[in-house]
Amino acid sequence: MNFNQHKRINDMRFLPLLLFCVTVFFVGGCGDSPSKRGIPPLVPCSLTFLFEDDAPVDGASIRLLPDDPDSKWAMSGFTASDGTAEISTDGDFPGVPKGTYKVTCTKSEQIPTGKKSEEGEEVFDSKLLVAKEYSRPNTTPLTLTVGGAPVNEVFKIKKP
Repeated sequence: MNFNQHKRINDMRFLPLLLFCVTVFFVGGCGDSPSKRGIPPLVPCSLTFLFEDDAPVDGASIRLLPDDPDSKWAMSGFTASDGTAEISTDGDFPGVPKGTYKVTCTKSEQIPTGKKSEEGEEVFDSKLLVAKEYSRPNTTPLTLTVGGAPVNEVFKIKKP
């Protein structure tokens, strides 16, 4: 075995270490985080939605709309069977930035009309299952202020 062949074999010993380092760099170093997107620190936010008769509002879409017009992040969640929603920012990061928000709650069901579209597909109407006022930012009476402490707020809402 000449010197060059021996050197190449010794260099091969470092290949697994090199592959490991490259993997760690790409998996750990290129991951997404709130700070990489410019999102400020997030506060845990759990909201519960109940009808006036204390029945949980399950399967509702929840959005938090910041009073700050410069905010560029979307805060949202969906209620579980017990009416609770864990709110996330930009769909990926649990919690919300500090601030004041309008809160919308929308839940509807699709009802067949018995009609067909021009393409032959069944046509549906949408029926709201929560009062209409909660589904629009300009009419919702629900507001939320998020400070530094985790949020655990209960909202009572009306049926249509």
